[in-house]
Amino acid sequence: MRLVASTTLPAAMAASQALRIGSTSAMASIINVAYDDEVKKPTSESYLTDEECSFVASFNLHGVGVATDTGILCSDYEQVCVEDATSNLGGRCASVTSDASRKLKGTTCTTKCTPASACEGLSQTFISTKIGDGSCCGEKACVGLSGGCFDILFDTDFYRHLIASLLADSTVGPKSCVGYKNCYYATNVTIGSKSCNGDSIKGSGGLYGYVCAYAKGTIGNDACYEYAACYQTEESNKKYSWNVGDSSCRGVGSCQFSGGAAISSGSCVGSYACSNATSSVIIKKNSCNSYQACYKNNGTVGMNSCNAKQACYMNSGVIGDNACNKVKECFGNNGTVTAAPTARPTKKDVSIYLLSTDHCMFDLPPH
Repeated sequence: MRLVASTTLPAAMAASQALRIGSTSAMASIINVAYDDEVKKPTSESYLTDEECSFVASFNLHGVGVATDTGILCSDYEQVCVEDATSNLGGRCASVTSDASRKLKGTTCTTKCTPASACEGLSQTFISTKIGDGSCCGEKACVGLSGGCFDILFDTDFYRHLIASLLADSTVGPKSCVGYKNCYYATNVTIGSKSCNGDSIKGSGGLYGYVCAYAKGTIGNDACYEYAACYQTEESNKKYSWNVGDSSCRGVGSCQFSGGAAISSGSCVGSYACSNATSSVIIKKNSCNSYQACYKNNGTVGMNSCNAKQACYMNSGVIGDNACNKVKECFGNNGTVTAAPTARPTKKDVSIYLLSTDHCMFDLPPH
């Protein structure tokens, strides 16, 4: 969606009643939103937020029953990503009416385990008792989900996970795990409602989804949204179990490779916000909400802190409540910050090393 003056929106929408997506097998749902009638103010003046998003002009969705979602990159369901030349990511989140938000939501799932490949190998008992309505849709969305691999015990893709599957168990709430391999081989995981969704962004390897692939532990409601948001490697799945609170880890790669971390509700919202955190990390409520805000964090973050671009990038110290909320304010911190510091925090040298793993198909954050 391109940002245009409010007075021209009705005409623009009338001229183009549908958005094309990259796949020839799918057509975006018709979007007909009377911005000018509802808002009565120019969008550019009143409804742009500070949250940046990766603006994309087209989508290529995997799975079935899909519809375009121009709000996929925003943390708030009542915001959509619009093109903004001043944004480092190419776009910025803009508020719309609640009715428009409802129409713009993404991939849908009417019948769980659709298509057949979504729950391939899972027993019907597991599907009926452990997977909520409207969940596990999209190609191989829940393949290998632990506790359900009873039907195909000797397939090579399942054999290596057989023991873990028989000993562990998983539960998927309603309207979750919707998207391409979004809960692929998740192990002993409890997933709330409307979590682990989204498969509209393509990574450098040409893949989509994988939002909660190989996840282990507890994931709350409305958490882990879009490409690789809570993706873990197969190796980290064997070692770590983590906890993700409600409405957390929303954004491309927001909490990828952070298995073992304890992330409270309303935190780690934004592209790569808490990516590559160590297993002992504790991030409290409403913190680390911006681009790379707590990237590769090795410390503790209090409530309502680190809410700015790279505010606590590679922090290894202790950051208290209501602190470090300016751009790069506590970048590389290795001390204790109890409040907004009067001087620049102690820094350490920071470097980003290429992470080599069989399952690393994601863009590493730029530096």
